[in-house]
Amino acid sequence: MTRTGDSATSERSTLGLYPEELVETITISGGRTLTLRPIRAEDDEKLVAFHYRLSADSIYCRYFSFHAELSSDEVYHLTRVDYGTRLALVLEDGDDLVGVARYERYPSTSTAEVAFLVRDDYQHLGLGHHLFASLAAAAWARGVTTFTAETLCRNHDMMSVFHHSGFPLTSSISAGQISVRMSIDPRDAATSTDTSHATIRDEPWS
Repeated sequence: MTRTGDSATSERSTLGLYPEELVETITISGGRTLTLRPIRAEDDEKLVAFHYRLSADSIYCRYFSFHAELSSDEVYHLTRVDYGTRLALVLEDGDDLVGVARYERYPSTSTAEVAFLVRDDYQHLGLGHHLFASLAAAAWARGVTTFTAETLCRNHDMMSVFHHSGFPLTSSISAGQISVRMSIDPRDAATSTDTSHATIRDEPWS
């Protein structure tokens, strides 16, 4: 997907240099290898195909609504990042994107909102953990010290990744959603046990 009226020159001027150092190869069960890399502007069509192959439940957990299709503006925003204040990492199996993790830094802070999603047929292979760990390391190197996230209470897979990351976190529950805040200081992860706790606000989920 392309946006008319955007020149390659102006696009390059608004994006940071592509961080080749974040590219890595990981091996999953069966010996198959996947590539983990930063997203590129030319991943438009791959991102659309990735979204199309998600289940309705995965989409709802990510967007909190039945968001069947990404708009052109959404795709443009999600694939054009500056690799500093906004960064997205993708997992690629051949030509297919099978996972995406991203953070967006709040202006004038060292805090960023984080989100990630793995395609349904690649879930429960540890890919979410790997995506999150790589994203946290990249964020820390770029001056981000804290991640926040909003997720549905029933999104147990996402919470499992947070709890097993090693980072100390706090969470609160309100109206069926969990708000999470965690330090991504690698020194905290090295020494942390599970110090997470939940504070119930309003009504707990059933």
